[in-house]
Formats: sequence, structure tokens, C-alpha cells
Amino acid sequence: MKKIFLLVLMIFSVFALVACKDEIDPTINPPTNVEISDEGLLTWNAVSGADYYIVYIDQRPIEVREGTSLDLTTQNILVGNRLVSVVTVKGESQSLPSTVLTYTVVQLSDPEVVTEGVLAILNPAYTSADMTRSDFANDWDFEEYQNMLRMTEAYAEAVTSINMSEANALGFFDELNDMMGAEQGPENLSALMTEMEMLDTYDIDAYAAATIIYHLLIVSLEMEVERSTAQEVYEVEDGMDVEEMLAALQANPTITIQSLEIIIDFLLTFKDSLSTNVIGLLDDAIEGTELSINEIIIIKDEVVGILQDTMPSVTDFTFLYSSLMTIAGAISGEDMSGYLPHAQFLAEVNHLEITIVLEFIASVDTQTVEDIQAMVESIETSMEPNPEALIDLVLYVMTYISDFKDANATLFADFDELMQDEAMEALFGLAIDQVIYQIENDPYMDENEAAMAVGMLEAFKAEYDTIRATMDIFATIGENVFNEFVSSEAALFYAILDLQMNSMELPMVDVITSVIEDILPLFMDYNTAIMGELDQEAILTILEFIQIPATAALGSMMMAGTPNFDAILDDVADVVANVILLETAVLNAIDDANIPAIMSNQNLDPEVAAILSMITVLDIALSSANELVIDDIINTIFENILKDAEMVALHGMTVTEINEMKTMVTTEVDGFITEIHAIADFNFNALTYDDMERIGAIAEMIQMIFEGMDGGNKGPEEYYYIVYGTSTVYVDGPTYFLFTPGTSGFYYIESLVSGDYPDTYISIFDEDMYEIGYDDDSGDSWNFAATVYLEAGRDYYLLINTYESGYHMFDVLIYN
Repeated sequence: MKKIFLLVLMIFSVFALVACKDEIDPTINPPTNVEISDEGLLTWNAVSGADYYIVYIDQRPIEVREGTSLDLTTQNILVGNRLVSVVTVKGESQSLPSTVLTYTVVQLSDPEVVTEGVLAILNPAYTSADMTRSDFANDWDFEEYQNMLRMTEAYAEAVTSINMSEANALGFFDELNDMMGAEQGPENLSALMTEMEMLDTYDIDAYAAATIIYHLLIVSLEMEVERSTAQEVYEVEDGMDVEEMLAALQANPTITIQSLEIIIDFLLTFKDSLSTNVIGLLDDAIEGTELSINEIIIIKDEVVGILQDTMPSVTDFTFLYSSLMTIAGAISGEDMSGYLPHAQFLAEVNHLEITIVLEFIASVDTQTVEDIQAMVESIETSMEPNPEALIDLVLYVMTYISDFKDANATLFADFDELMQDEAMEALFGLAIDQVIYQIENDPYMDENEAAMAVGMLEAFKAEYDTIRATMDIFATIGENVFNEFVSSEAALFYAILDLQMNSMELPMVDVITSVIEDILPLFMDYNTAIMGELDQEAILTILEFIQIPATAALGSMMMAGTPNFDAILDDVADVVANVILLETAVLNAIDDANIPAIMSNQNLDPEVAAILSMITVLDIALSSANELVIDDIINTIFENILKDAEMVALHGMTVTEINEMKTMVTTEVDGFITEIHAIADFNFNALTYDDMERIGAIAEMIQMIFEGMDGGNKGPEEYYYIVYGTSTVYVDGPTYFLFTPGTSGFYYIESLVSGDYPDTYISIFDEDMYEIGYDDDSGDSWNFAATVYLEAGRDYYLLINTYESGYHMFDVLIYN
């Protein structure tokens, strides 16, 4: 049953594209003088300017790319009176149909003869289609015969309906049965191609093969439904209802057969398009021969070329999506009517995506692959980390992508325009509705969690424009950073790497000078690429986006109504914009502060010189205009944001408390700014003891500010050293040990307590005191045994403790 389910999925896969169904243009002339001869030859007069013609046999389209005739006797047409017409195709449009003629197909084969002949091929003991239980030794043999009979009758019905002769029907099945029963499949692609030639031998085209597969699939599903019902099993392991699947396929035979036809037709076209050279190369690969890069590129070029030449039109894709939606709705029971109007949009997107991907793959040549391969090998074979080689690789790939986008600017412009289509919002809403439906009908989901999820999804649905605008902002920022990286040829990263490699050999003043003169200007370009997009309107849009999940989550937690922060969004955006303004001012001030001169001052201790450099930068950045900006930030936060009714409900402070806090913050900030300006006016060549006291105090304040911004924690003030290998540790309660690995990799850290006492455990922190590992009893007895990835040269703190109080001594082993 699993194979049947996979086959159904394959039917409606990306290759399941139906024949052309172009829009009708009444100004295009249909073919005239359409006739069918007694011998079954359909002919018509040529139409000026026609690209090709389509012959419709009932609703089944057959393309005629050359000439103005079609031998109907070579087509596998359903038995009976069939309606035949011809249309003219120009570009993506087609004419109205020509005069409709009737073509009568007489049944050539007798289904009973085919049934008995196929039964004999399957098992010579199956002497007829009328055998009974008494003809078999046991129930199992009789049941197997009945199953084979049903499949055989389905095959006979299929081949009879498409007017195959008895000789071809039996000959094809006999050869197919031998191929399927062979102990070993085709050895290579050439052998497979040879086996596929039997389709031509027995006049089986794609439509005939699709019809046979459809009939066999239906009877297989019918037997599966009967089996499942008898065993009270109603779903396959994937959760698909077999009965619903069967009903959906039975209700849509045309769609199913046409989809199967295109799969087979695509495979046959692909087969016929492959050159002997490429087939030989693929055979070599199958047999274990290592192909050269040039040979791989030859295969790639031919395969991509075939895909590009045979890729169906947007109209074909549109029909595919309509078919997929129809079948999916029939199987799942979901209402897909809302999606159907947008089938063409999805088709246009999918068609353009595939076009771009194929163009990109086609653009890759031997030189490109060799260049990338060489860079990867230099990274993999290097004994030491080679960040420069990694930057080279990333730059090469990003430059290649940039050049490809420039060369295919029209395709990308078309895609960008397509993404603005109003269908995007409709599909977004439909997708949200589907997810909500699943959540609301999930019996296992917590009621409160479901309510919160549904509320958040409904909020997202209502704010599509905000979500789209936010995504556009981030996409633009990403594009800016990408372009900066490529256009500057990764200069910033090379400069940082160069400084890192040489900083140990340079005086501090030279390092600072290099940062300011070489790195800072390059960093400013990236800063502009990011911050340049964050104007007041963009910030407000992002805040509105952040508000959607935040509001839904808070509303669910408060259970007293959903909070609404619309009133303060403009104020928050104003604060963020002003913070960005100050950040830019600080960066610009670095260039004006002449830091190298301060750092090279022989009268200053290097640490003091670094602090004074920072103070000088802040002194320049804190101009009168920027001080007013800071005042505006404080006033907006305390007067407009914290005093908003919704915020008051959250933080619970009174107006008096807010005012007191504002006064305290204002006093602290004003004092800080005044002191910055005062210290900047000191004579750096003759600092007094009082000057040094004030510099130290302001340095502590700056350190507190930056630690608060960073969010990290200080390491423990008291710790002991521990080394690679086995060390004896002494603990009396929680005790920290500092370990600095010499190489990067996974490290195993184990306590080696003999017996069950004491019971040890460990927590591992990085240098910022973020916990990166923990273990209790993974070792023998009650020993800890932690595994954690550590980087060479970084400090790590091992917090080792025991559950038993008091002083303990034991060994700890560290290895990798």
C-alpha cells in the first residue's frame, strides 16, 4: 500500500504537467477544411503564422508541431465515437476549435481473450477466468488467483478501451512480466533505455501507458479498501484515508490519466533527448568510474538544456495547480475553492523559480567548479584554521551570485514584481486559515495554548501589509550588506583578519591606529548599509510587526483583554531613531578624536590613555544638539511611554514613582555628561591625583553602562586553575576552576570518584558566564561525565560541586 500511495503522490508531482491549455483568442483563425479519411488520416489547411496545432480527441489534447495532419490510427484512442477538432496556437494563445468531426474507433481486442491470455502468462495453472475454490489446494492459492484475476481484468479493460490489438496487449504484458521477474534489473542506463523500447514495439504511447496504470491503480486501491475494512484498518501508516483517495481518483479520471501521461511523456522525451555520449558517461558513473569535472559538466549541460527546452508553459503549470487543488480537496475533504482562483499566480511563481534555477545551474561551468573545489581543498587540507581561505570562498560565491543576478536582471525584476501581486495576501490568509483550522480541531492541544496560537495567527492575518513591509525592509538591508560585501571585496573582514594576525607584534598605539584608519571606515559602510534603511517610518513598521506576537502573547497571559500599544508606537520609534542618531554620532566622533595621539602620549599609562580616548570620543559626540536628543529620549520614555495607560497596567508604577525615576535618571545623565566634558578639558600631560580619581570613577560608570548593554556577566572573582589530563581538585561547596583549551574540539570532562561517595555534578560556563554544558551522573557510579565543544584559547569556568556538604578531594580527567 505504501508503494501505491507514493505512486499517487508522484502523479501529482512537479512533473505532472498537462498538455497546453492556452487562452482562447477569437482573432486567431482556426484550421479549415478539416477531414478524416477512411484510413483514419486527419488533415487540415495550414493557418498563416501558426506556431503549431493541437488536435483535441474529446478533451484529450495532442500537439502537432510539424505538418498539418495526424494519423489517428497511430494514437491510442478510446473505443467508441470520439469528437475530433483542431485549434491553431500562436504564442500563449489558441484559436476557437475548427469544425468538430466524429471518429469511430472499433474495438480490436476481446477483453476475455486478453484476460485469459494474461492469466496464463502469470501462471500456467490459471487455465481460465472461471476457476473456483475446488480448483486450488488451499484458500491462500485461491485468494491469490482472485487477486491476479482482478488485476488482469483491469489490464484487459484498459487495453481494450484504448483499442490495442490482442497481439500487442499480450506481447507487451509477456515482455513486461519477464522484465519484472528478472533476478537482476538493468545493469546500466543503456540497458534501461533498451527495455523502454518495448513501448514503441507494441505501439504504446504515453496516453496508453497512463490509462493502463490508472486502471491498475484503481483496482489496487479497491482491494486495499476491502482488506482494510476486513481488518478494521482504515488508514495507511501515513495517515491517508484509502477510501477517500480511491473516491478522489475515481471522480477525477481525466486529471489523473492526463497527469500520468505527462510524466511518462516527459520521461520518454527526456530519454530520446539524451545523447549517446551522455548515456555512456552515466553508465561509467553507475559502474563505478570516477568522472572528471569536465564530464560532469557535459552531463549537467545536456540535462539542463533538455529541461529548459521541454519545460511546459505557465498555462500548463496553471492547470497543474488546479488539478492538485481539486484532487487534494477530494482526498482531504478540505474546501479548496478559495485557492483555485490563484492557481495561475502560483503557476507563474513556480514557473519563474524553475526558470531562474535552471539558468543558474546552466551558468556553472568547469572553471567555476574547479575554482570552488580548489578553495574548499585549501580549507580542508590546512593544518591550521585558514579563515582567509574561507573568506575567499564566501566572496567568490557571493560575487558569482551577484554577477548572475546582474546578467539575469530581467528575470529577477519580473519575480520582484510578481511578489507584489494581490494574490499573495489572499494566499497568505488562506494558509493562515488552514493552520487555524488544524489547531482548533486538534484534540490533543492544550486549550490555552491553542487560544494563544489562534489569536496570534489571526493577528498576523489582519496585519499582512505590516508583515510584508517589514520583510521588505529586512530584505533591503540584507541586499545592502550583500552588495557592500561584494563591492568592497570583503575588505573589512580581510582588514580585521590582518590586524588579528599582526596585533601581537604591534604596539598598542599602532593597533588602535589601524582600527581607526583601516577598519572603522569600512565598518561605517556596513553601518550605513544597515542603519541607512532605518528611518522613522521603517522603525515604526518594524515595531508594528513586533507588536503583533507580543500583543497576542500578553493578551493571553493577562486574560483580561488584549493590550493595545498603538498609542506609544510613534514614541518608541522616535526613541529608537534617536538612539541610532547617537550611535552614528559616536562612530563619527572616533575619527575626529585623534585617538592615536592620545594613545602614544608618553605621560599616560596605556589603560588611562584608553579611557581618555573613550572620554574624548564621547565629549565630541555629546554636542549641544545631541544633548537635546538625549533629553528628548528621556522625556519620551517617561512622559509618553511609561505613563501610557496600557504600560501602566503592565508595570504597575504610579505617576509619582515614574516622575521620581525620571528625576533620578535625568540627574545621573546630566552629571555624567557634565563630567565627560570636564574631563575632556583636563591637561592630559599633567594629570593630578584628583584628576585620576575622577577618571577612574567615570571609567567605572562607563563600564557599568557597557556591561548593561552587553548583557553578559563577570566571571567568578575566586577560582582555581585546572589543566588538560588528570588533576586533583578540592571542593567545599560550589568551586570554580578555570580551563583554557589548547585546541578546539569536543572535550570530555569526568570526575573519578571511586565508589558512590561523594556524588558529583558539574556546570560549564564560557568566559561571559553563559552556561554551555551540565552533567550529573553520566559517568560510572555517581560521577559526572560531560561532553562539550570548546574553542582554543578561550577561558572556560568549570563549576564543580557535590551533593554532600563539606570538604572533598577527588580527581578530574579532561581529554579530547
